[in-house]
Amino acid sequence: MSRKAAPSGDSLDLLLDTICNTFGGILFIAMLVVILTNQVSRDAAPSAPTAESSRALRRLRGELTESESRLTKLRQAVRQKEDLERQFADPESLGLLESLRSLDDNSDALLKEHTQKLTDVAASQATLEETARELERLAQRLAEAKERLQLEKQRLENEASLRSRTSEVPQQRATAKAAIAFFLKAGRFSAFAHRNAEGQIVRNEAEAGIVEESPGKKYIELVPGAGLAVAVDGSNVAEIAVRLADFDKTKHFLSVFVFKDSFANFESVKNAMIRSGFEYHLVPFPDDAKVYIGDQTDPVFVQ
Repeated sequence: MSRKAAPSGDSLDLLLDTICNTFGGILFIAMLVVILTNQVSRDAAPSAPTAESSRALRRLRGELTESESRLTKLRQAVRQKEDLERQFADPESLGLLESLRSLDDNSDALLKEHTQKLTDVAASQATLEETARELERLAQRLAEAKERLQLEKQRLENEASLRSRTSEVPQQRATAKAAIAFFLKAGRFSAFAHRNAEGQIVRNEAEAGIVEESPGKKYIELVPGAGLAVAVDGSNVAEIAVRLADFDKTKHFLSVFVFKDSFANFESVKNAMIRSGFEYHLVPFPDDAKVYIGDQTDPVFVQ
């Protein structure tokens, strides 16, 4: 079967159409490029600067100038540092610099050590002051204790002396004289009897009373605070002698009841009795004991 050849006129039309369409497209693209180029050119055109932009520009220029000045100063400092390094570049200068640094460090260490020592000294001073105050308080307490000890020692010596005297009677003898009772209690010398204005010996009601404990059993009760206060140092022996003068030493002897709390006062009373020429009979007595009244049948020994 033979092929039919295509007419040559149709092919030419198609070619012309294609060429026209291609040219039209190129022309359209060229026009589009021209339009876009004009638009970009208008956008890129320089616009007039605003006042705010001018101020910002001047501020930036000032900062730039200041930065350049600082940069110049820094460059000068760098050059000076380099000059100093060059001056200390030799070994001797470097050794001196190292010595200075070491001395600097040692000075800091010494300063810290000195400060610490000052702090320690201040703390030690406070401790020493507190210790001194404590020692002063202890010394005062020790002095008070010594004083109390001395008084107690004196009291014990007096008591021991009194006990020694009462246990070691020098010369005792029996007597037929009448007894006059005296009491030495709480350091006061009280008399059971005294001579009244008529010259008669009567009971001394101002200093001693009688209490009936049971029928036929009576005891003597001293009036608190009455009687003569006896000085331990014997300074009022004369006053004691005045009280003894109410009685006759040829007819009376003194029976002295000495309570335990007044042993230290008995020495003064004894001296007064001896000076007045009285014989006496000493009766040591406990503080809480009672002196009962009764007939004396046994012989009394005096000294």
